[in-house]
Amino acid sequence: MFLFLGTMLRRLRPTILFGALVLAFVPAANGEDSSSMLVHNGVFSGAVYVADDSPDTDLLAAQDLAEWLGRVFETAVEVRSEHSVPAGNASGIYIGNTRAGADLIPPQNPGDSYTIAARDGKIFIKANSESAIWGACSVFLREYLDIHFLMPGTDGAEWNTLANFSIGNGRRDIVPAWHWRNAGTLGLWGRHLGFGNSPAFSHNLYNIFTSEVLEQHPELRSVFAGTPARMRDNGFSPQPNLIPPSAASVTVAAAKKYFEKYPNAYSFSLGINDNLVWDESPESEEHYGVPVKFFNDAVVRSDYFYRYANTVAAMMPERNFGCLAYRETQTPPLFNLRENILPVLCTDRGQWFYDKYRSRDLELFERWGKSGARLWGIWEYYEGAPYPFPREFYHAQVEAIRQAHANGARLMMIEGADPNGVDCLKAWIAAQALADPQNANADHLIDRYCRLAFGPAAVAMKAFYLRCEKIWYNQKTPQRWLAGYRLESAVEIFSREDWTELAAFFDAAEKSFAKSASTERNRRERARLSRVKKDFERMRALADAYDERKALMNAPLQTLEDIGNAVRMPIWDKAVLPAPPKISISDPRPTKILEIIEALKTFEASPQRLAIEKLLEKHLTGTPAGTLLADLLRHHNKRPEWRETFERLPGRYNDEDSPITKLKAFPSGDWRQGKSLAFPQDCRPILYPSPNLFADITSKGGEVFDGEFSYKFSGAKDCAGFQKTVPAKAGDTLLFSATARGKLSVGSDARFVIVWQNAAGRALAYSMVGVPAGDNSHWRRYVTCSKAPAGTASAKISINVSGFGDEDFLLLDNLELRRW
Repeated sequence: MFLFLGTMLRRLRPTILFGALVLAFVPAANGEDSSSMLVHNGVFSGAVYVADDSPDTDLLAAQDLAEWLGRVFETAVEVRSEHSVPAGNASGIYIGNTRAGADLIPPQNPGDSYTIAARDGKIFIKANSESAIWGACSVFLREYLDIHFLMPGTDGAEWNTLANFSIGNGRRDIVPAWHWRNAGTLGLWGRHLGFGNSPAFSHNLYNIFTSEVLEQHPELRSVFAGTPARMRDNGFSPQPNLIPPSAASVTVAAAKKYFEKYPNAYSFSLGINDNLVWDESPESEEHYGVPVKFFNDAVVRSDYFYRYANTVAAMMPERNFGCLAYRETQTPPLFNLRENILPVLCTDRGQWFYDKYRSRDLELFERWGKSGARLWGIWEYYEGAPYPFPREFYHAQVEAIRQAHANGARLMMIEGADPNGVDCLKAWIAAQALADPQNANADHLIDRYCRLAFGPAAVAMKAFYLRCEKIWYNQKTPQRWLAGYRLESAVEIFSREDWTELAAFFDAAEKSFAKSASTERNRRERARLSRVKKDFERMRALADAYDERKALMNAPLQTLEDIGNAVRMPIWDKAVLPAPPKISISDPRPTKILEIIEALKTFEASPQRLAIEKLLEKHLTGTPAGTLLADLLRHHNKRPEWRETFERLPGRYNDEDSPITKLKAFPSGDWRQGKSLAFPQDCRPILYPSPNLFADITSKGGEVFDGEFSYKFSGAKDCAGFQKTVPAKAGDTLLFSATARGKLSVGSDARFVIVWQNAAGRALAYSMVGVPAGDNSHWRRYVTCSKAPAGTASAKISINVSGFGDEDFLLLDNLELRRW
């Protein structure tokens, strides 16, 4: 079989990806000109060649290309340096800036561009930058050898073996529809799909306004709640004061150093920090505008920030500056941006099942297209692993890529695409839509993926993916950004009936292989199905564990047998989940047993400790608590510190005479003090930009909620809470607890947290307990307890509430912090 490039080009659907065809490939005469034959009867002519001084990117891309050529042609293909080419006209594939292809110059483009040319039996693959060579090679593998990269790994790809391959002489210049496509989490698989790098634009103000700079320019330190904010040398630092003229001069100095180090860099980043704290000095407040404006529940600070960005860009007009249109800066300013500013819009396409959210995003696309920026981009949240369920929105993906491109977007950054299994389709769809944005169709792409990836099981798997998307689209949770991110309770979006229905699709998919032939392709299809099923089972196991723990948390725990069942409940099934999931998990253990177990952790491993653990195991069968405590004390009656520990731990929480109450790190204070903003004594509230964060203390319906230390969060809000930092040192143990009840919608979050920090304020470790979603109508005690690791200088104690819907509320009483 002779496969001509001309024939293959006719098979390909014309797409915007390829830009201008400078000189189309022409098939050789009669299709059998040996001078253009690369493979004949399974023999590969020549090798894959790289320049003598080729960079590592060329070498790695060439090696990967050679491995895939070997699979397609079923013959060994070597990678050689160009100096090994013998005298004469050696055929082969030449990667990068080789001498033989020196006259081939790829199109000049702000982002990636490629040239693929053929002459005299040689194929040349070139790119306009070192990093873009992977994209050029991936085009050759996908377009010319017809390899479909469906999942990571060899089994994730699909291809046909070829015994003969020839091309005619010619040249093809390729300018992608999107200049930059970045999906860093996908690794080599992402490069095979065509994803690459992107210019600088992300969180970077903390690198410009460092602690050293702020010491020299104290006027740039932001003020928050009347005092100078604690600035950090990391991406979570508060935003600096950008009003003084020194803000721009300091930035220009940092940019010049950057470009001296990286002279070929496309841009320097002015990206705001990942923090919602902005300067509250009078000069900044004046520029925010009165009254404060909101967009998508975030304060609009665009004019403030982009005035600073324009000033910097005007001082270095020959250079480009990337920045984040993120949260407070997601809207364009009321004035035009300079052309050398590259803004990247960050919003959550996963929320497009809300018409209002979708319409606002489309409005932003149109407004950024008219902002004056020469180029702009979008940041997509394709998060997979942090969610304990399939979070799929294929139709929104394709529409967003199409509409953003139509309004001039040319950069796409994907955050969090998970290549474990289920989410592979999401990344693959993005790659196809980016290649041909105006013709991309979500239904056609899903159908094509399932046929390529699963063969006989295509129908069942397509039904699985569409059902996952429908469940996500039909959810009744309040509109919010990244709903359910790293939040275990978000799994309630999927009911038990949903999980059962989705599992049935895999049963049907596996049955569809019963009559299929046992071929290598069939084996790969089965392997891909198994991969997706395993990922799905991991999610379902976590959902089952969550349901069981929630049932325990809402069940009466009156006997030690009840408590024993709670303690023994596995947090995850190790057979399915060999490592802990990457999300926060609530601990359902009752307070007294939790305290005893945490106290055990403060002692080194010893025979005494093992003996106590055995006693705990022995007595968790219905023995009265007093008997357990008596046995523990008798077992260690020669060690007073043990007696003191266990005598105080089971004490009543409100008993002012108990030893542990007297050891509290600070007095609880009156939680109702302050008429407009109720918050704990000496605890500054965290006020994220959203109106009406705090409601009054009395609950609705006439019910009096007026405990000694009572508090309430209610109504729609993005984020609220309070925090207090207390001195601490390595070895300290803190127990933070509260009695709570309330109603939380799926995707909302309420948690009690202890964060251990070093002297610089950097987090070392943390512990937390969360309130589960649903109607938690009974008062329950929530406790998080932790021991300070080495290097601890302080502990930040906080209550974090986020994503509340209109009807959500949380009542808190009797908050306590204890230290021993």
